[in-house]
Amino acid sequence: MADADLTDKIRRRMKITKSNRFNYAKRLEKKAASKALSISLLSVACVSASIYLLAFADSLDVNVSRLIGFLVASASVYSLILSGQSSATSLARRANDAHRCAREISHLYRKLEVERVDLAETSIRYEKIISSYPENHDRIDLWKTYYEESIESKDLVVGPIKGEVPYWFSCHFSLIATTFFLIVEALLVCFYTFPSASP
Repeated sequence: MADADLTDKIRRRMKITKSNRFNYAKRLEKKAASKALSISLLSVACVSASIYLLAFADSLDVNVSRLIGFLVASASVYSLILSGQSSATSLARRANDAHRCAREISHLYRKLEVERVDLAETSIRYEKIISSYPENHDRIDLWKTYYEESIESKDLVVGPIKGEVPYWFSCHFSLIATTFFLIVEALLVCFYTFPSASP
Protein backbone atom coordinates (compact mmCIF):
# COMPACT_ATOMS: atom_id res chain seq x y z
CA MET A 1 0.00 0.00 0.00
CA ALA A 2 2.89 2.31 0.85
CA ASP A 3 4.50 1.60 -2.54
CA ALA A 4 1.21 2.33 -4.30
CA ASP A 5 0.90 5.65 -2.47
CA LEU A 6 4.49 6.55 -3.31
CA THR A 7 3.98 5.59 -6.94
CA ASP A 8 0.89 7.80 -7.15
CA LYS A 9 2.79 10.66 -5.54
CA ILE A 10 5.72 10.40 -7.96
CA ARG A 11 3.36 9.98 -10.91
CA ARG A 12 1.43 13.10 -9.90
CA ARG A 13 4.62 15.15 -9.56
CA MET A 14 5.83 14.03 -12.98
CA LYS A 15 2.50 14.67 -14.65
CA ILE A 16 2.27 18.19 -13.26
CA THR A 17 5.90 19.05 -13.96
CA LYS A 18 5.90 17.78 -17.54
CA SER A 19 2.70 19.71 -18.25
CA ASN A 20 4.21 22.83 -16.67
CA ARG A 21 7.30 22.55 -18.84
CA PHE A 22 5.28 21.92 -22.00
CA ASN A 23 3.15 24.99 -21.21
CA TYR A 24 6.28 27.00 -20.48
CA ALA A 25 7.85 25.96 -23.79
CA LYS A 26 4.71 26.89 -25.75
CA ARG A 27 4.50 30.24 -23.98
CA LEU A 28 8.13 31.09 -24.75
CA GLU A 29 7.63 30.13 -28.40
CA LYS A 30 4.61 32.43 -28.63
CA LYS A 31 6.48 35.22 -26.82
CA ALA A 32 9.33 34.88 -29.32
CA ALA A 33 6.94 35.07 -32.28
CA SER A 34 5.11 38.03 -30.70
CA LYS A 35 8.36 39.90 -30.09
CA ALA A 36 9.66 39.24 -33.60
CA LEU A 37 6.40 40.46 -35.14
CA SER A 38 6.38 43.53 -32.88
CA ILE A 39 9.89 44.54 -33.96
CA SER A 40 8.94 43.99 -37.61
CA LEU A 41 5.87 46.21 -37.23
CA LEU A 42 7.93 48.95 -35.59
CA SER A 43 10.50 48.74 -38.40
CA VAL A 44 7.80 49.02 -41.06
CA ALA A 45 6.23 51.97 -39.23
CA CYS A 46 9.57 53.78 -38.94
CA VAL A 47 10.48 53.24 -42.60
CA SER A 48 6.98 54.25 -43.78
CA ALA A 49 6.99 57.42 -41.66
CA SER A 50 10.46 58.35 -42.91
CA ILE A 51 9.42 57.88 -46.54
CA TYR A 52 6.29 59.94 -45.86
CA LEU A 53 8.42 62.76 -44.43
CA LEU A 54 10.69 62.75 -47.48
CA ALA A 55 7.83 62.59 -49.99
CA PHE A 56 5.71 65.35 -48.44
CA ALA A 57 8.35 67.47 -46.73
CA ASP A 58 7.38 70.64 -48.62
CA SER A 59 3.65 70.40 -47.90
CA LEU A 60 3.84 69.43 -44.23
CA ASP A 61 3.60 71.89 -41.40
CA VAL A 62 6.90 72.27 -39.54
CA ASN A 63 5.38 71.20 -36.23
CA VAL A 64 3.85 68.11 -37.83
CA SER A 65 7.21 67.20 -39.37
CA ARG A 66 8.86 67.57 -35.98
CA LEU A 67 6.17 65.45 -34.36
CA ILE A 68 6.57 62.66 -36.92
CA GLY A 69 10.34 62.80 -36.48
CA PHE A 70 9.93 62.54 -32.72
CA LEU A 71 7.53 59.61 -33.05
CA VAL A 72 9.90 57.80 -35.42
CA ALA A 73 12.70 58.27 -32.88
CA SER A 74 10.40 57.02 -30.10
CA ALA A 75 9.47 53.95 -32.12
CA SER A 76 13.14 53.25 -32.78
CA VAL A 77 13.95 53.50 -29.07
CA TYR A 78 11.02 51.24 -28.22
CA SER A 79 12.25 48.72 -30.80
CA LEU A 80 15.72 48.81 -29.23
CA ILE A 81 14.20 48.21 -25.80
CA LEU A 82 12.33 45.17 -27.12
CA SER A 83 15.50 43.89 -28.78
CA GLY A 84 17.53 44.50 -25.62
CA GLN A 85 15.27 42.29 -23.54
CA SER A 86 15.30 38.53 -24.07
CA SER A 87 15.71 38.22 -27.82
CA ALA A 88 13.44 36.05 -29.94
CA THR A 89 16.41 33.72 -30.49
CA SER A 90 17.05 33.44 -26.74
CA LEU A 91 13.36 32.78 -26.08
CA ALA A 92 13.32 30.08 -28.76
CA ARG A 93 16.39 28.41 -27.21
CA ARG A 94 14.83 28.46 -23.74
CA ALA A 95 11.60 27.06 -25.19
CA ASN A 96 13.55 24.22 -26.79
CA ASP A 97 15.24 23.40 -23.46
CA ALA A 98 11.89 23.39 -21.64
CA HIS A 99 10.39 21.17 -24.33
CA ARG A 100 13.26 18.68 -24.08
CA CYS A 101 12.91 18.61 -20.30
CA ALA A 102 9.19 17.92 -20.64
CA ARG A 103 9.81 15.12 -23.15
CA GLU A 104 12.36 13.43 -20.87
CA ILE A 105 9.97 13.60 -17.93
CA SER A 106 7.16 12.35 -20.17
CA HIS A 107 9.27 9.34 -21.21
CA LEU A 108 9.98 8.51 -17.56
CA TYR A 109 6.31 9.03 -16.72
CA ARG A 110 5.20 6.55 -19.40
CA LYS A 111 7.65 3.94 -18.09
CA LEU A 112 6.19 4.38 -14.63
CA GLU A 113 2.70 3.93 -16.07
CA VAL A 114 3.31 0.70 -17.98
CA GLU A 115 6.27 -0.98 -16.30
CA ARG A 116 7.16 -2.14 -12.84
CA VAL A 117 10.12 0.10 -12.00
CA ASP A 118 12.29 0.79 -9.00
CA LEU A 119 10.71 3.85 -7.36
CA ALA A 120 13.92 5.06 -5.73
CA GLU A 121 15.80 4.88 -9.03
CA THR A 122 12.93 6.54 -10.89
CA SER A 123 12.83 9.36 -8.35
CA ILE A 124 16.59 9.88 -8.71
CA ARG A 125 16.33 9.96 -12.52
CA TYR A 126 13.50 12.47 -12.25
CA GLU A 127 15.59 14.76 -10.03
CA LYS A 128 18.53 14.44 -12.45
CA ILE A 129 16.34 15.53 -15.33
CA ILE A 130 15.11 18.55 -13.37
CA SER A 131 18.68 19.44 -12.36
CA SER A 132 19.83 19.24 -15.98
CA TYR A 133 17.52 22.12 -16.88
CA PRO A 134 18.05 24.80 -14.21
CA GLU A 135 15.51 27.27 -15.66
CA ASN A 136 12.15 26.66 -14.03
CA HIS A 137 8.66 27.38 -15.34
CA ASP A 138 6.59 30.27 -13.95
CA ARG A 139 3.53 30.24 -11.76
CA ILE A 140 1.21 31.04 -14.67
CA ASP A 141 2.35 27.82 -16.36
CA LEU A 142 1.35 25.94 -13.22
CA TRP A 143 -2.04 27.67 -13.20
CA LYS A 144 -2.62 26.65 -16.83
CA THR A 145 -1.70 23.05 -16.00
CA TYR A 146 -4.09 22.91 -13.08
CA TYR A 147 -6.88 24.36 -15.23
CA GLU A 148 -6.30 22.22 -18.33
CA GLU A 149 -5.77 18.99 -16.42
CA SER A 150 -8.63 19.75 -13.99
CA ILE A 151 -6.30 19.05 -11.08
CA GLU A 152 -7.98 19.37 -7.72
CA SER A 153 -6.04 20.73 -4.76
CA LYS A 154 -7.06 22.33 -1.49
CA ASP A 155 -4.04 24.64 -1.76
CA LEU A 156 -4.70 25.91 -5.28
CA VAL A 157 -8.01 26.44 -7.05
CA VAL A 158 -7.73 27.59 -10.66
CA GLY A 159 -10.67 28.73 -12.77
CA PRO A 160 -10.75 29.69 -16.46
CA ILE A 161 -9.75 33.32 -15.84
CA LYS A 162 -6.74 32.51 -13.71
CA GLY A 163 -5.85 29.52 -15.85
CA GLU A 164 -6.00 31.19 -19.26
CA VAL A 165 -5.88 35.01 -19.11
CA PRO A 166 -2.43 35.57 -17.52
CA TYR A 167 -0.94 32.91 -19.80
CA TRP A 168 -2.43 34.47 -22.94
CA PHE A 169 -1.43 37.97 -21.88
CA SER A 170 2.15 36.85 -21.23
CA CYS A 171 2.33 35.24 -24.68
CA HIS A 172 1.14 38.32 -26.54
CA PHE A 173 2.20 41.23 -24.32
CA SER A 174 4.83 42.54 -26.76
CA LEU A 175 2.38 42.60 -29.65
CA ILE A 176 -0.39 44.16 -27.53
CA ALA A 177 1.92 46.91 -26.25
CA THR A 178 3.34 47.56 -29.73
CA THR A 179 -0.11 47.77 -31.32
CA PHE A 180 -1.24 50.22 -28.63
CA PHE A 181 1.93 52.27 -29.11
CA LEU A 182 1.47 52.48 -32.89
CA ILE A 183 -2.23 53.37 -32.58
CA VAL A 184 -1.43 56.21 -30.17
CA GLU A 185 1.26 57.48 -32.53
CA ALA A 186 -1.11 57.32 -35.51
CA LEU A 187 -3.80 59.20 -33.58
CA LEU A 188 -1.33 61.91 -32.58
CA VAL A 189 -0.25 62.38 -36.21
CA CYS A 190 -3.87 62.52 -37.39
CA PHE A 191 -4.81 64.97 -34.63
CA TYR A 192 -2.03 67.39 -35.54
CA THR A 193 -2.11 66.87 -39.30
CA PHE A 194 -5.76 67.35 -40.24
CA PRO A 195 -6.36 70.61 -38.35
CA SER A 196 -3.26 72.09 -40.00
CA ALA A 197 -4.61 71.04 -43.40
CA SER A 198 -7.88 72.87 -42.78
CA PRO A 199 -8.32 76.36 -44.38
